[in-house]
Amino acid sequence: MKRHTRLDGLDGLRAIACLAVFGVHFQQITFVGRRFGPVDLGLLLENGNRGVCLFFVLTGFLLSLPFWKTGEKPATGVMRQPGWLTVYARHRMARILPAYLLCLTVLVVKNADWRAAHGPADVMLHLLFLQNFTEFSIYNISAPFWALAVIVQFYVVFPILIVGLRPLMRSNALALGAVAIAVVAAYFAHAALLSWAQTYAGDWPLPTTYVRPDGFVLTHSLLAHLPHFLIGVFAAGIFLGMSRRNTTGAAAWGFDAVFWLAAGAILVILCVPELNDRLTIPHGRYNLPYVPLLVAVLIVCTPQSRSARAVLELAPVRALGLISYGIYIYHLPCLKLIARVMRRADAPPGDHWLLFATASLALSIVVAGASYILLERPVLRWAKRRRSE
Repeated sequence: MKRHTRLDGLDGLRAIACLAVFGVHFQQITFVGRRFGPVDLGLLLENGNRGVCLFFVLTGFLLSLPFWKTGEKPATGVMRQPGWLTVYARHRMARILPAYLLCLTVLVVKNADWRAAHGPADVMLHLLFLQNFTEFSIYNISAPFWALAVIVQFYVVFPILIVGLRPLMRSNALALGAVAIAVVAAYFAHAALLSWAQTYAGDWPLPTTYVRPDGFVLTHSLLAHLPHFLIGVFAAGIFLGMSRRNTTGAAAWGFDAVFWLAAGAILVILCVPELNDRLTIPHGRYNLPYVPLLVAVLIVCTPQSRSARAVLELAPVRALGLISYGIYIYHLPCLKLIARVMRRADAPPGDHWLLFATASLALSIVVAGASYILLERPVLRWAKRRRSE
């Protein structure tokens, strides 16, 4: 499987996503927030979980882009190469496992999770990326881990999706239409599941330790977030269609305008309570469909926007994007550690929130950077060497 060309600016979008997720957990500890007219800064921090939405859409985009190119040259497409599925699985495991297993092991040993109720089952579910299937496990060891379970589950579903789309990929419009239908079907399937669960009052048929009608398992499932991944897949098809045309200077300035309009719209939606509440559909996660579609617009426009690339390709931003996965994995333990130290020093994080934010983010970056250099990058290089053999 050939390595696809790096797209400028997307590492910078990863940096924004990880900082947004850092912000939501920072706010949960400090409760920092002020309102200036219609703008609620506390709500903006709370909505940092939309960084997960950006990760989901970007995952669908980057995974599917090489497969959309199969339609251009079907004789030499990715799926024509022998062992492509093995290469795909090896690279996905090399990307997701090293930092995750390291952080998981440290937290399990530190907290002696195996001694708790459901402890061995909890650890096993995390090792299998199935922790979002039970209420007792989904947030137990480290809250951000639930999203990794959803991503790995999408990794499993993705080859099936691509094989199903393969006959349609010779026609970009036909394949895009199929993906759009899949987005709508996934949403309605999840909405129907939640509506069914809400019909039960006191006679819920499943053990509430595992699944509750008002719990997190039903709302944090792969099905709940499949529309977000599929929007990323759709965006990849749109991007490839645009990239086939010669982009003139005037068109590049158009991408600039669309990028900043979309970024501004997301920011306004997430910090204005009235818009945040209104611009979503029932049972839709992360302001579905508005914010996920605007995120897709950002992703499509970024590599073709001069001003966006200029900002997102700045060395510090790009470096943060390279270690963004590690920041996502390690930031919550770092936040909790710094909070504990500050409380012992009689400096509550809520009263000294700027110091808390600076120290916690600095520690997260140092730990993530060390993990990337010493663990993640060597494993990824090994996987790429195996891919080229």
